[in-house]
Amino acid sequence: MAENVQADTDQIDHDGLFKELLHQCFELFLCLFYPQQAAQLDFSHFTFLEQERLTDYPTGEHRHVDTLVEIKTLAGQLLWIHIESQSSRKSGFPLRMFRYFSQLRLRENVLIWQIVLYMPGGGDGSGFESYTETVFGETFLPFRYWCISLGDLEAEKYLATENPVAYGLAPLMKRGDISNPRLKARYLKGISMSNITQVLAA
Repeated sequence: MAENVQADTDQIDHDGLFKELLHQCFELFLCLFYPQQAAQLDFSHFTFLEQERLTDYPTGEHRHVDTLVEIKTLAGQLLWIHIESQSSRKSGFPLRMFRYFSQLRLRENVLIWQIVLYMPGGGDGSGFESYTETVFGETFLPFRYWCISLGDLEAEKYLATENPVAYGLAPLMKRGDISNPRLKARYLKGISMSNITQVLAA
């Protein structure tokens, strides 16, 4: 059974599915992983900036960001939320995130909140990753962005929230003491009872 469950998740287009999930469940996603920050955002109106294209220097390669959302805080401050999904941690990725941040910040003069989601793992649970530059042993560029590593999170904790997004992402988390059949039954039941069945059950 364990092998079958893993095979099922391996065949899924996680990146495409996650992007679709964000489009339908953006507020729920932020509430699941960042409830304190989400409580300060105005979800009555936000916009997905789909065609945002950045240059990956120094190669000059053009890349479209995975997900970029324009939203305001409850205090009225404009914020862009940039979310990237990755299958694994790559050595050059922190520098790329810094370059994306720099281009967006300088060009648009807007605050940027960056998040990377590792599917299924590659980070250290939920926290921060960083990119730094040093000269003569002194750090002069400390840059951080938020990260979520699904494979390092406990499914039980997130399923307990009854957040529909948790039902869709639980198969990529650590099952802990939950047996594979029980975990699958829980997230399938949650999906069937939610209003995002078509996205999470794909």
